Amino acid sequence: MTKVSVPVYQELLDAYPNVTEKEMHYGIIHDKEVVVFKGSYPGKFPKWGAKFTLELAHGVEKDFHTLTSNCPTAFFIQERIFDKFMLDSGLHTDIKEYGEKIVKIEENLAQLRVKELNSALTADDNVAKTSFEKKLNSHKLSLEDSKAKVYTLYEQFMGESRNQSFNRVVAKVLLLETEHKRHEFDLVAEAYEKDQNGNPKMDSPRPEHDADDDSEAGATHVLVWKYVERKFMEKGTYVKDEVAFEKARRLHRIEVMGNKYNVAEMQKEFCHANLRIPANRHGITARIMLGLIMNISEHMYLLPTVKEHASHVNDPEVSYGNIPFREMDVCLMLKRTMPKAVLETYEAKRTSSSPLEKDASKLAVELDKILDALPADEKKKSGGGDQKPAAKGSGGGAKKGNHSHAKGKKFCNRCKNGGEKEHVIHSHHSDSCDRYHADGKKKVRTPHKQVHNHEDLEHTPRNRSHKKKKKKKEKKSAKKSHKRNKDYKKSKKRRRSRSSSVSSSSCSSGEVSSDSDSTSY
Repeated sequence: MTKVSVPVYQELLDAYPNVTEKEMHYGIIHDKEVVVFKGSYPGKFPKWGAKFTLELAHGVEKDFHTLTSNCPTAFFIQERIFDKFMLDSGLHTDIKEYGEKIVKIEENLAQLRVKELNSALTADDNVAKTSFEKKLNSHKLSLEDSKAKVYTLYEQFMGESRNQSFNRVVAKVLLLETEHKRHEFDLVAEAYEKDQNGNPKMDSPRPEHDADDDSEAGATHVLVWKYVERKFMEKGTYVKDEVAFEKARRLHRIEVMGNKYNVAEMQKEFCHANLRIPANRHGITARIMLGLIMNISEHMYLLPTVKEHASHVNDPEVSYGNIPFREMDVCLMLKRTMPKAVLETYEAKRTSSSPLEKDASKLAVELDKILDALPADEKKKSGGGDQKPAAKGSGGGAKKGNHSHAKGKKFCNRCKNGGEKEHVIHSHHSDSCDRYHADGKKKVRTPHKQVHNHEDLEHTPRNRSHKKKKKKKEKKSAKKSHKRNKDYKKSKKRRRSRSSSVSSSSCSSGEVSSDSDSTSY
């Protein structure tokens, strides 16, 4: 399949194939199932379907691929690709322009109709009227075709994996009531007093005769026609246009996320609390992390938000969460992705009196300089400015007493210089080494005791449950040993009793033999 440039994940996966999902986040991810973008896609990214080519507004053709996966992440990425295509194709602009042209032509026809009622149309007026009517019909057909094309293109982008569910949502939307914007030109008549020549006296209105016919005999008034432009809202059910299309898309996104509304809020929380640069950086820089955050920000408007729920639509205390990140938020997110040593160095060098940064690009450049200058052992540390030890069972960090870490995950430069074995070198970081001091001198280790760093929960002594397990194991082992000793004593006693019975039988047979011999003599 031809490679397609996809925001957020695909470019990152192509450039850094060794980056895993766990390396891109830390801590416990709350409501993990509703977090769409987790920094790195877990596993192999879904493949795209058949290729199709579409023409953009400026006459350039571009290739796209149909969605074939039910994965929410791939769905929202495809939604963003579709919106970018719609912007480049100018289809929404065409729909808007057709609507404006129709209004203008209807106004021109209203003017000709007024002229026809007040006096008479000339030959040129009749030609113009015919031309306007043809254009009006043509623009209305083009408008309807453009509206239908939006649905057709969307189905082409989404493919069979999402078309059926989307069409079901569209059918439900068309049954809902809404208000439609209307723009009309109405013809109204105003009565004026008739002069001797039968012409209206424009300074003598006769409103009481506005509804009376002026062609009747003896009429003392003349009707003067004019058009009035009206804009109003009319209640009715949805029609299959771009308004119903956007309404159906919003409802469909909520359905894709399992009818969860807090998707945008939890995505922002993830970027603030869980996103990080990989411990083994794989060449990923602060600027790349900034690009990742900005890509996620571009997709935020697509995510469902709590504000869309019926109980919170009119709640003034609830705001929309599906808005792009502010520059200040992006700076905070970027800082949170960095290792603690990088943040400490950055804060020590800061000269600004402001506690917040507002230029994310400048911040990324400064952080990259500090990252490049870090010592080798510091670069091995996991990212995250305020990272906490992972909770038990959360998958982050290593379990206590387990030293079977993969190379590169953890590394102790002190143990390496001290000539320790490989599994010891890769079982902890240099700053938590309990064998050597920073100057390379070996620590004095008290027999049957361990040196622990009580500020680091990962290296605290074993808790009571471990002691209970150990005690239970020792008791079980002692019980087995006792049973073996008991069985051994029983078997020994049986052997002794067996040997004594054999010897006594031998002795008795010997005596009989002696007696018989003596008798023969």
